[in-house]
Amino acid sequence: MSRTDFGSINNLSDLRAERRRVHRELRRAERKLNDDYIRFTNMLTPEYLIGYLSRSAGNFLSMALSGFDLAMGLIRGRKSRKKR
Repeated sequence: MSRTDFGSINNLSDLRAERRRVHRELRRAERKLNDDYIRFTNMLTPEYLIGYLSRSAGNFLSMALSGFDLAMGLIRGRKSRKKR
């Protein structure tokens, strides 16, 4: 939110324009806070938590399998080189 320069307010119309600007900024901030609150409360629902945990578990499993495949590939490569 920007500050008001009271030195630039010379008459009543300037004051009204400044008040409208401040009012618009406050309404915008209020809408943003309300949206953030709704998003936060949705994060605390069981559906969101279960979905988040299952996605995290899925990512962990895919990383573990990729690591396992990499390790097995390295082991197989060493075994094949030893046989030569």
